[in-house]
Amino acid sequence: MNNGAFGENFPYSNFHDLNMDWIIKIAKDFLDQYTNIQQTITEGLEGLDNKAQELEALLQQWYDTHSEDIANQLADALNDLNNWYTTHEGYLNQYLADSITAFNNAADQKAAQTIASIPADYTTLSDNVNKNNKILFQDDLQLASLANTLPMKRTAVSVTNTSQHYWKNVNGIATNMQGSVSYYASNAIPVSPGEIYEVSAISGVSINQSMIMIVDQEYNVIYESTRPNANTEYNGHYVIPNNAAYLLVTSFSKGATVYKVEYDKISGADMTPVSLVVNNGTFWNSEGTTAILESYQSYSSYNPIDITPGSLYSVYIYHGQSAKQDPVLFVDDNYTIIEKLRWTTGVFTLFEGYVPDGATKMLLTTSRVHSNETIYKTDIEPSKPWQMLFNGKRIAIIGDSISTNGNYSVGNPFGNVPEIIITEEDVGVTLSAYVTYYDVGKSIGGHTIVTSDIGTELTFTPISDDVGKTVGQPDNYNDQTTKVWWEVMQDSLNFNPIPVCWSGASMTSHESNSDRYKTSYAWHDAQIRKCGIRTPGTMNRVAPDVIIIYRGTNDFSHAPYAKLTEGYFNNPSWDYPETDAIDNGYGYLEAIALTVKKLRTAYPEAKIFLSTLNIFKRVIYDSYPTRNGETTLPAYCNAIRDAANFLGCGLIEFDKDGITFENCYISGYITDSQTTPTHPNNKGHKVMGNKAIIDMMKQCNSMT
Repeated sequence: MNNGAFGENFPYSNFHDLNMDWIIKIAKDFLDQYTNIQQTITEGLEGLDNKAQELEALLQQWYDTHSEDIANQLADALNDLNNWYTTHEGYLNQYLADSITAFNNAADQKAAQTIASIPADYTTLSDNVNKNNKILFQDDLQLASLANTLPMKRTAVSVTNTSQHYWKNVNGIATNMQGSVSYYASNAIPVSPGEIYEVSAISGVSINQSMIMIVDQEYNVIYESTRPNANTEYNGHYVIPNNAAYLLVTSFSKGATVYKVEYDKISGADMTPVSLVVNNGTFWNSEGTTAILESYQSYSSYNPIDITPGSLYSVYIYHGQSAKQDPVLFVDDNYTIIEKLRWTTGVFTLFEGYVPDGATKMLLTTSRVHSNETIYKTDIEPSKPWQMLFNGKRIAIIGDSISTNGNYSVGNPFGNVPEIIITEEDVGVTLSAYVTYYDVGKSIGGHTIVTSDIGTELTFTPISDDVGKTVGQPDNYNDQTTKVWWEVMQDSLNFNPIPVCWSGASMTSHESNSDRYKTSYAWHDAQIRKCGIRTPGTMNRVAPDVIIIYRGTNDFSHAPYAKLTEGYFNNPSWDYPETDAIDNGYGYLEAIALTVKKLRTAYPEAKIFLSTLNIFKRVIYDSYPTRNGETTLPAYCNAIRDAANFLGCGLIEFDKDGITFENCYISGYITDSQTTPTHPNNKGHKVMGNKAIIDMMKQCNSMT
């Protein structure tokens, strides 16, 4: 299969979490057919070899008297052989080509179906959940990115896979058996308690086949894993328990692959994996007030995990379909349920929660197909959980309409902020702010703002009647989205947002001749000021801790289009520009550099993140990549990456969040009509918010 061609059909997608059961079955069926064809050829060739020997004997016997006849017969036979081989070679080649084409087409179709099947909505935890407990990620699109949440090092382990062998539990002793043609047994891989290993292997045709065994020095079985689905490839992590000495793997049809996994610290948190003991065919029944362990073939439970109230845990787990089971239960010593946590069934979820008062044990239940080997469980030191990294921090968002969540109001203090919000402390104090198109007609300090004031810095002294009025009012795009992407982030990270967002705003000043956009470009002083929180009664501003810049959609899609200066950061004598005006228009990279320069001057301690642009089709959208007639959206995103790397900024890669040119409609991520689509809906914003969380966690090791 041509992986490159397949990927080109779905750019910026990650198919790590496709339905591999289905794909492997298709591949196996194809391989079986190909093997049969090979056998037919082999048998045919063997027959021809026998025929050649017979001809050789005849030649020896009749050579003196029939040499000419024999030679003619031999030539005819060889000609027949050549014709036969030529005929069948074409058939085999055509069959192989048709099979590969059918496989590719089927895989493409299955990929589209998988993406289309992602649930449209998220659900929250039950009402009885502690308010500090949160679902961090719950979306199939995020599964591939989730592996990057915890930085880790994967080191390949040397494995000797012996064919026609398999490991079997014989009266509690792991025994290397011989005789099964299709199985491969690994060597005894030395391991130590607490280590983590990633194993990739294929389950056999028997439900009793032990894929994984962990044993002691005497090969006594400590842990054993079977799989309910035959001929299916599984990839999972195993935490080595106490007293273990060896890891044993049996794989069907091919040898196993093993990696040693080492997790790094992230965001000041100490990540300690907790060893889980799986009990296949059981689940924790949580219907009543007491958790009861019951039998059910489709589920797997885990031995109770001892916990301490106030500790913080992260659990990566799959939620099955039964209403009788909750993936996570907190219970006391009598197994009385203190809290039970559930979410959308049939999806993986990364859950982070504090242990409630009175709880002494955590009980986990998952679908058997997704049991221990695919669950990642870590215990986070409660004194410094990674989530608390952003707790209470001030994060400014310089955005456009995609990031607007409603204009400022008394009931919405985190709406898109104006430059000045007049308070009682401001009465009689001399203030100044840049006038916008949306301020015209307001009376401030006895002065009525007129059109000619737009874009000028107005100095005024508020009177008592001005309390509650604003100057420097932004434009808002009201798409009725419940929560935009940074509000999704806020739900998990609990920061204080400062939305410096404006519908139609750009990075460059390419539309600054319009009254609507005179002060809205990112490097204008009005935008820079608004990133800080003004202290009432003064012009002083409290600096943000983090600034996220998400501008460029309108630079790309509103004429005159901002330009990408080729090799902009390659000049050895490069320095910050004074303007984004260039010979043939306005430079996008120049505007980024100007914005970063001004932000660092105003807020030198703030961490700055640039953001690549999410997929949209506002301009020439009949085929990807989206282009505006001069450049392409991927070119813009790559330029943003170059800028982040050169200027030392963090990077949020929204163009890699899983929303693609092909799936934005079929999976329902965009709210606009298909003629001018740009704005994500609730589902799209949740995908973007989760991607922003992941990228920021990877890049922020401390936030003092």
